[in-house]
Amino acid sequence: MVSPRYSYQPLQSREIRLLQLHPGEKQTKIQLSLVHVYLQDNVDFEALSYTWGDGADRVPIACNEAGDVLEVTRNCELALRALRRPDTMRILWVDNISIDQGNIEERNSQILLMPDIYHGSARVVAFLGDSSVDSDIGMDFISDDAKTIQSGNRPFIGKLHRKAIDSILERAYFERAWIIQEILLAKDILVVLGDRAVEWKAFSSTVSYVNANKKLHFGKAYRSSTPAVVHWRDKSAVTRPRTLLHLLDKTRYCKATDPRDKVYALLAISPEKDEKSLAPDYSLSPTEVFLSIARYLLVRYDNLDVLCHCQGTPSPHGLPSWVPDWSI
Repeated sequence: MVSPRYSYQPLQSREIRLLQLHPGEKQTKIQLSLVHVYLQDNVDFEALSYTWGDGADRVPIACNEAGDVLEVTRNCELALRALRRPDTMRILWVDNISIDQGNIEERNSQILLMPDIYHGSARVVAFLGDSSVDSDIGMDFISDDAKTIQSGNRPFIGKLHRKAIDSILERAYFERAWIIQEILLAKDILVVLGDRAVEWKAFSSTVSYVNANKKLHFGKAYRSSTPAVVHWRDKSAVTRPRTLLHLLDKTRYCKATDPRDKVYALLAISPEKDEKSLAPDYSLSPTEVFLSIARYLLVRYDNLDVLCHCQGTPSPHGLPSWVPDWSI
């Protein structure tokens, strides 16, 4: 007998869904339950930061006691498998599951709550993906040498470890637009890669040290592989981009499955975060979103700076030549 699909129940104002990840061994099927809680209830939970992967590559998991089927991306299932504990429940907020992705009105309202979700979580878990030989070497180096680096000492870094750290920073996770706000708003961060885990402070200090070492080693040929979010997280807010336009420019290399998210992923950390005319609305097309942003920036700052960010090539969204296409 085929299990029925899970049916989402409506959320009330400032209500979210938390995922109760049932304990189990790594290779057993994922089993979870979804519960509704209000943000103001101050329930302890962790928020997952990860990359969805191929949205069309989905796998079924069992939800609630009835075993209703809930389809998630394969990378989401991989993250749950990596985070599942063998003997205790783990409470998580996971966007792919906690938000009814087929409900535009709910997506709009939950996106507005995401700053409170990530900042209000006990910890953000940054899942970088499955392990490899290089990533294991890199994570072990971070775990073993972080305290030495933080104390001001300078451990030797060979080619093997530089290559291993680079392999970690080249992962798709660091190209994802949404991680910018997820990392910047977090109170505490655990970085997970396969079955290895390190605290953010250890991760960022080691990554920065390795890249500084590379600069000395390679001189003018050096090119930093450290994602901007690492610098922004660990330095004062003064050094971060100061306007939405500046943010859009500095994160243009980032990727998003939905082109509209190149804008929506940045609103919560921009000075324009309370501007109602920019509130996420997934009923609008990418063309309408980019047009709206361009008009807003022209009027708000009373200058033509936004024109400097036009690509000069035809937009796949059919935008006028004076409107930047932030998806390319």
